[in-house]
Amino acid sequence: MASMKAALVHRWDDTPVVEDVPMPTPGSGETLVRVEAALVNHLDLTVLSGAFDPDLPRPYVPGVEGSGTVVSSDTLPVGTRVLVHGAGIGIDRAGTWAQFVSVPSAAAYAVPPTLSFEIAAAFIEPTASAWTALYDVANLGADETVIVTGATGAVGRAAIAIALAAGARVIGLVRKDADRHWVTAPAEAMSEQDIARLDELAREQPGTLLVDSVGGPELATRCSWLRPGSRAVVIGYVGGVTTEWNLVDFIGRDVSLLPLNMIRRQAVIAQHFSEFVALVEQGVVPIDVRTFTLDQVGDAVQAVRAGGARARMVLRPWTKPDQS
Repeated sequence: MASMKAALVHRWDDTPVVEDVPMPTPGSGETLVRVEAALVNHLDLTVLSGAFDPDLPRPYVPGVEGSGTVVSSDTLPVGTRVLVHGAGIGIDRAGTWAQFVSVPSAAAYAVPPTLSFEIAAAFIEPTASAWTALYDVANLGADETVIVTGATGAVGRAAIAIALAAGARVIGLVRKDADRHWVTAPAEAMSEQDIARLDELAREQPGTLLVDSVGGPELATRCSWLRPGSRAVVIGYVGGVTTEWNLVDFIGRDVSLLPLNMIRRQAVIAQHFSEFVALVEQGVVPIDVRTFTLDQVGDAVQAVRAGGARARMVLRPWTKPDQS
């Protein structure tokens, strides 16, 4: 039986190890893809920790997104460049941190050659998450003031770009003064170190929509920057998975707290995929990547875990260490 290299998880929170394993055999309705680039993201880390499904059989191959070329398929021509995403890939079936992956054919999306394999593997989560948060969840309207946290991250930068393109006034929140320059003009760049400006936001409450990828204990404080009757879309939890709220204050502010669960909104990707591709092709949404070989999977995981990076971490399963 033919074999391939794959990163395997044997125990929760352990560093994945690269081993030789049998190549997948696609079943009916599946597409076999030679993986050229595989994303490493926060959802992967959640699955790696065991928090997502502690009963998931191990060893397993992580990786919820990736790109490559079709080897065999019942729907796509051999050689088609594709993004693979959704349908439980890397969650309840083998993922993309391998040289080959077999996926349900509906989870393989043809991508144009104008997108490199690295960009193709990295663009859909931030672009689709930002667009869905703004339009599908929050129903972005005219004359909005949108506050975006995590503004140096991929989702935050995408949300800023899409909101600006819609004509909204945008405020992007970064951790440090030195990071302000990453916020795309004409959005206002605001730093967590600028205490005077934060106090001003709490007094003036200019926001009509908060797009929050940080979460954590300060979420209630950030919601205080919104006008009564506004919305806050929570799309991440890099700042912590718990928060605390004074319910009297919460009810008084009348802010709608809206979660974004992209796993349950995969139909949005299928319906608007060409629009998301165009946003990247036209340079509206910026996507930066940092590449690693498959043998460097531990370094890529650690880079995502450390946080604060603008680039998306991408594995190249066929690249040797001296070629990275």
